[in-house]
Parts: sequence; structure tokens; C-alpha cells
Amino acid sequence: MVRSTASAPAARSLLDVRRARASAVLQDRSGTQRALASAEKELERATLKDTPPAVSWMSTADVNAGADRRLAPRDL
Repeated sequence: MVRSTASAPAARSLLDVRRARASAVLQDRSGTQRALASAEKELERATLKDTPPAVSWMSTADVNAGADRRLAPRDL
């Protein structure tokens, strides 16, 4: 069964982490911060019931890893 990401906050969180990485590559500091904040918010909303198996591994550690050295403000 394929689920829409519209009802899967964990999937949106993963997409936001990837958007943050892309924003960092573009040296868009505010875009990076917005995407990471959104990723955290979406992951907080996630429940086991609405999380597709493909993103069931997502955790706050994964969001925090999105803010690793590659996204650090000194690199922007």
C-alpha cells in the first residue's frame, strides 16, 4: 500500500532534511534553518500509525545529523 506524504509527517521530515542540505550547498543560511526547523516539527508530529515503512527509521538523531558539520553556520 502506498501512502501519501500528506499524511506522513516522518516522510515530510526526511524531505525537509534533504531540503536543508540543498539549501546549505546553495549557501542559503535562512533556508537551511527553516528546513531544519520544519523537519523537527514534522518529526514531532509523526506517529507509528502514520509512518510509512520506508521512513520508519527517521528519528531526532537523523534530523540533528542534518545539521552536522556540512550544514554548520561556519560553512554557509
